[in-house]
Amino acid sequence: MNVAEIVLSPTGGTEKVADIIGKHWDKNPTKIDLSDAKADFGKCEISEQDMVVIAIPSFGGRAPALAIKKACAARKENELFL
Repeated sequence: MNVAEIVLSPTGGTEKVADIIGKHWDKNPTKIDLSDAKADFGKCEISEQDMVVIAIPSFGGRAPALAIKKACAARKENELFL
């Protein structure tokens, strides 16, 4: 089992929390930064056996639509995370 962190953290606080959680299962989890405009999220390899920590701040109780779209690109099925 691999551990991956899918993170959007404009101020760094959300990333710190994701690091604490991710490092609980793996000392060096794979990080996927949703704010990286050059990243190809479709090339991320996440299997059914992997643990994924998704950390996105909410604004008014909702996650930003662009962040959800990029997070979904990391899945082969491109299903929404609900």
